[in-house]
Amino acid sequence: MYEMIAVLVVVLIIIAIPLYFLIKWMMVRMKVERSTGYTILAGVSAAVLSPVILGGIIVAIIVSISYYPDNTFSRQKWMENKEERYKLSSDIIDSEILIGKTEKEVVQLLGDDYYQIKGNEIYYDLGFVPGLFSVGPDVLEIVFEKGQVVRVEQRGT
Repeated sequence: MYEMIAVLVVVLIIIAIPLYFLIKWMMVRMKVERSTGYTILAGVSAAVLSPVILGGIIVAIIVSISYYPDNTFSRQKWMENKEERYKLSSDIIDSEILIGKTEKEVVQLLGDDYYQIKGNEIYYDLGFVPGLFSVGPDVLEIVFEKGQVVRVEQRGT
């Protein structure tokens, strides 16, 4: 914990020092009157902006790690790359193409490489979804009632 705080402080200092000089340079370019408060204003500005910039960098890293593109579902794409099926799952769910289908129709469309835990649910592996805390593969859960699909969801394992 202390190591992480120390790293953040060092990163803040690394951001703050060039930022301080950049702000002072900008003040000269904007012809701000030089006075005793001139240096203090630049220092306070750098101290306030440094955590904001660091927070922005952290958010950008988290967003880039968590991003994965959505693709339009096609049976060919689904069958070709089992490790990246997660890219197709949102289209399957949003378009509701499985709703109302029988188990046989689902298997014809998605293949027979599913597993079944309960009698009315089947699961297809989607691969590892990119994400900050993603440690296990996700699955596409398909729930049947009276022999027809009533719900399709993506779940982490």
